[in-house]
Amino acid sequence: MLPGLWGWVPQDGDPEEMSGTCAHLPMRIWFGEGGTRYNSQWSGDEAVFTSPIYTWLPADGDSAGFLIQYDDEDRIDADGNPVAWFLFMTAPDRFVWIRRDWVESGGSTRPMERCEDTPIG
Repeated sequence: MLPGLWGWVPQDGDPEEMSGTCAHLPMRIWFGEGGTRYNSQWSGDEAVFTSPIYTWLPADGDSAGFLIQYDDEDRIDADGNPVAWFLFMTAPDRFVWIRRDWVESGGSTRPMERCEDTPIG
Protein backbone atom coordinates (compact mmCIF):
# COMPACT_ATOMS: atom_id res chain seq x y z
CA MET A 1 0.00 0.00 0.00
CA LEU A 2 2.53 2.66 1.07
CA PRO A 3 6.09 1.85 -0.06
CA GLY A 4 7.23 3.95 -3.00
CA LEU A 5 7.66 7.59 -4.01
CA TRP A 6 5.32 10.28 -2.71
CA GLY A 7 5.08 14.04 -3.28
CA TRP A 8 3.17 17.00 -1.89
CA VAL A 9 0.06 17.82 -3.92
CA PRO A 10 0.77 21.17 -5.65
CA GLN A 11 -1.61 24.00 -4.77
CA ASP A 12 -2.39 27.35 -6.35
CA GLY A 13 0.48 29.78 -5.84
CA ASP A 14 3.18 27.13 -5.26
CA PRO A 15 6.47 27.69 -7.08
CA GLU A 16 6.77 25.50 -10.19
CA GLU A 17 9.71 23.51 -8.79
CA MET A 18 8.53 23.29 -5.19
CA SER A 19 10.68 20.78 -3.35
CA GLY A 20 8.89 17.65 -2.23
CA THR A 21 6.49 17.25 -5.15
CA CYS A 22 6.53 14.24 -7.46
CA ALA A 23 8.12 16.44 -10.14
CA HIS A 24 10.86 17.76 -7.84
CA LEU A 25 12.55 15.73 -5.06
CA PRO A 26 9.75 13.44 -3.78
CA MET A 27 9.90 11.32 -0.62
CA ARG A 28 10.64 7.59 -0.66
CA ILE A 29 8.76 5.57 1.96
CA TRP A 30 9.42 1.96 2.97
CA PHE A 31 8.88 -0.35 5.91
CA GLY A 32 11.55 -2.29 7.80
CA GLU A 33 11.85 -4.86 10.54
CA GLY A 34 8.99 -7.00 9.27
CA GLY A 35 6.67 -4.05 8.71
CA THR A 36 6.98 -2.66 12.24
CA ARG A 37 9.18 0.30 11.35
CA TYR A 38 8.41 3.32 9.12
CA ASN A 39 11.28 4.82 7.08
CA SER A 40 11.35 7.84 4.78
CA GLN A 41 13.93 9.82 2.84
CA TRP A 42 13.58 12.91 0.67
CA SER A 43 15.20 12.59 -2.77
CA GLY A 44 18.57 14.29 -2.85
CA ASP A 45 18.97 14.09 0.95
CA GLU A 46 21.13 11.61 2.84
CA ALA A 47 19.03 11.75 6.04
CA VAL A 48 16.69 8.83 6.68
CA PHE A 49 13.81 9.39 9.11
CA THR A 50 12.69 6.33 11.04
CA SER A 51 10.11 5.44 13.65
CA PRO A 52 8.51 2.42 15.19
CA ILE A 53 4.86 2.10 14.21
CA TYR A 54 3.10 2.57 17.54
CA THR A 55 -0.54 2.12 16.56
CA TRP A 56 -2.28 0.92 13.41
CA LEU A 57 -5.59 2.66 12.73
CA PRO A 58 -8.54 0.44 11.77
CA ALA A 59 -8.85 0.12 7.99
CA ASP A 60 -12.17 1.24 6.51
CA GLY A 61 -12.51 0.98 2.73
CA ASP A 62 -9.75 3.14 1.25
CA SER A 63 -8.77 4.73 4.58
CA ALA A 64 -6.10 3.35 6.91
CA GLY A 65 -3.10 4.65 8.77
CA PHE A 66 -0.79 4.50 11.74
CA LEU A 67 0.87 6.57 14.47
CA ILE A 68 4.62 7.27 14.55
CA GLN A 69 7.04 9.37 16.56
CA TYR A 70 10.36 9.85 14.81
CA ASP A 71 13.48 8.56 16.52
CA ASP A 72 15.25 11.46 18.26
CA GLU A 73 12.25 13.78 17.73
CA ASP A 74 13.16 17.20 19.10
CA ARG A 75 9.99 19.11 18.18
CA ILE A 76 7.69 19.61 21.18
CA ASP A 77 3.93 20.20 21.18
CA ALA A 78 2.16 22.80 23.36
CA ASP A 79 1.90 20.28 26.22
CA GLY A 80 5.65 19.65 26.21
CA ASN A 81 5.43 16.21 24.55
CA PRO A 82 7.53 15.14 21.56
CA VAL A 83 5.52 15.56 18.35
CA ALA A 84 3.85 12.37 17.10
CA TRP A 85 2.19 11.95 13.69
CA PHE A 86 -0.73 10.00 12.27
CA LEU A 87 -0.33 9.03 8.64
CA PHE A 88 -3.91 8.79 7.39
CA MET A 89 -4.65 7.32 3.96
CA THR A 90 -7.54 9.21 2.36
CA ALA A 91 -7.43 7.13 -0.85
CA PRO A 92 -5.19 4.33 -2.19
CA ASP A 93 -2.87 6.94 -3.73
CA ARG A 94 -3.15 9.83 -1.25
CA PHE A 95 -2.50 10.55 2.44
CA VAL A 96 -2.18 13.40 4.93
CA TRP A 97 -0.13 13.82 8.09
CA ILE A 98 -2.04 14.75 11.24
CA ARG A 99 -0.07 15.70 14.34
CA ARG A 100 -1.48 14.01 17.43
CA ASP A 101 -2.10 17.45 18.97
CA TRP A 102 -4.02 18.56 15.85
CA VAL A 103 -6.67 15.82 16.08
CA GLU A 104 -9.17 17.93 18.07
CA SER A 105 -8.89 20.89 15.68
CA GLY A 106 -9.05 18.72 12.54
CA GLY A 107 -5.77 20.11 11.21
CA SER A 108 -3.56 18.25 8.75
CA THR A 109 -0.76 18.83 6.29
CA ARG A 110 -1.51 19.24 2.62
CA PRO A 111 -2.02 15.85 0.94
CA MET A 112 0.79 13.71 -0.43
CA GLU A 113 0.14 11.72 -3.60
CA ARG A 114 1.74 8.58 -5.01
CA CYS A 115 4.12 9.49 -7.83
CA GLU A 116 3.12 7.99 -11.19
CA ASP A 117 5.94 5.48 -11.59
CA THR A 118 5.43 3.94 -8.14
CA PRO A 119 3.70 0.57 -8.13
CA ILE A 120 1.01 -0.06 -5.51
CA GLY A 121 1.99 -3.02 -3.39
